[in-house]
Amino acid sequence: MPGVLLIDMTRAFLLVFPAVIFATQAAFCQLPGTKLWEAATPGEVISSPAVADDGTIYVGSGRRNAGGASGSAGWLYSFSPQGTTNWMLSFPAAIQASPAIGIDGRIYVGCYNGELKIVSPTGSYTNVKTGGYIVASPAIASDGTVYVASISNWFNKLFALTPDGAAKWVFNMKPLPLQLDSNQSSSPAIGPDGTIYVGSIDMNLYAINPDGTTKWVFPLAAINTTNASPTYASPAVGVDGAIYLGADNGIFYGIDPRGFARWKVQISGQFIESSAAVSSDGTIYFGSGSGQVCALNADGTRKWTFTSGGISASPALGSDGSIYVGSYGGSPCLYALSPWGTNLWRFPAPTYIFSSPAIGPDGTIYFGAGTNLYALYGTNAVMNSSWPVFRGNVRHTARAIQRAITKPTLRADGAFSMSVNIETGRTYRVEYSTNLFDWAELTALVSQTLTNEIIDTTATASPQRFYRLSTSLP
Repeated sequence: MPGVLLIDMTRAFLLVFPAVIFATQAAFCQLPGTKLWEAATPGEVISSPAVADDGTIYVGSGRRNAGGASGSAGWLYSFSPQGTTNWMLSFPAAIQASPAIGIDGRIYVGCYNGELKIVSPTGSYTNVKTGGYIVASPAIASDGTVYVASISNWFNKLFALTPDGAAKWVFNMKPLPLQLDSNQSSSPAIGPDGTIYVGSIDMNLYAINPDGTTKWVFPLAAINTTNASPTYASPAVGVDGAIYLGADNGIFYGIDPRGFARWKVQISGQFIESSAAVSSDGTIYFGSGSGQVCALNADGTRKWTFTSGGISASPALGSDGSIYVGSYGGSPCLYALSPWGTNLWRFPAPTYIFSSPAIGPDGTIYFGAGTNLYALYGTNAVMNSSWPVFRGNVRHTARAIQRAITKPTLRADGAFSMSVNIETGRTYRVEYSTNLFDWAELTALVSQTLTNEIIDTTATASPQRFYRLSTSLP
């Protein structure tokens, strides 16, 4: 029968162009890892820097109370690529979450007092109250919807807000069996079809539809047992829509977008709070509390392990395959590793690194350590892959490229119609096949809208037909 659907989430073509590096004469005297500048803040920089298209860096900092992480003061900074302060905003509680940059350039960042701050590029802002406290980072959908997790009254909640902060819906997860025991909590990520994924201290990974309904719930159970574990890490999304996540039981999970485990691997006896980065060849990189930087193949088999101090921050991948990751244990360092797990260089930090590094458009590496933000010299931009850095990209939108196609429906004229949900300004191809081996292009489009109707007027002459939707990275 015509109209049989095949959604192929793996066809994301990788376009590689020659790299052009512009450098001043002084830059040729610098080695990768050389400190360009550091900027002191009043509080700890646990937040990961977000980098705007023009190179502006946004990062939060916070001052914690003596008894723990509740936070007595917080700041959001805007820095130029040269390290000068554009502006600084003071808030009544710590900002440990990482900022995200929206479509129109506004910055979204959570505060420990339970407010989401919506900040303009010039530094003016509004507050949206969620209650509880926020140490998770927002995710931003292609239509501008902002998803942010907040913890209050022993519940982890996910809020969906318009770009201006108006409430769309609230998703309540299960009651928490324990209080927050980390500098971070799981932040939401958006899959290729718009599904929102978020982990919880209640020992589950949630898949939530864009309308706020439950798609599925995945228990973070240990290997060969039903005992589950909380997670403080954030999901990462592979090119085929797979979800990658670690938990406090030392297990790392590869989860199918339909809600079942493809595999799970016991990494160590200590927690995995580091969120994963995914390379263009499908390798998955993350750190563990036992001080391991792990590289796994897409099937979950171990590729290599590099031992350092304890790691809570997430890796960042350069275009040459370099892996940048910071440690907090032993002698804290920012490491640059090769794709084969050898140490290329390291930058000793004066104190712990919980901040996940970001990479600027010129290759500069930004990260926080203690109360400072550092900029190190680098020559490689961000890798062209599905999830190369913390929160998926340097703007921290935590959104995979949108490419969803609906089941075809039969029209009155005998043609078949389907809807594609995509992103604006990107070239997509709808292809068809009658045998799953030979594919032909039905249409190509550069969309100006998020939803488009595709009509196949030739399907009536075919005994069966399959469709797939593809686009290029990043």
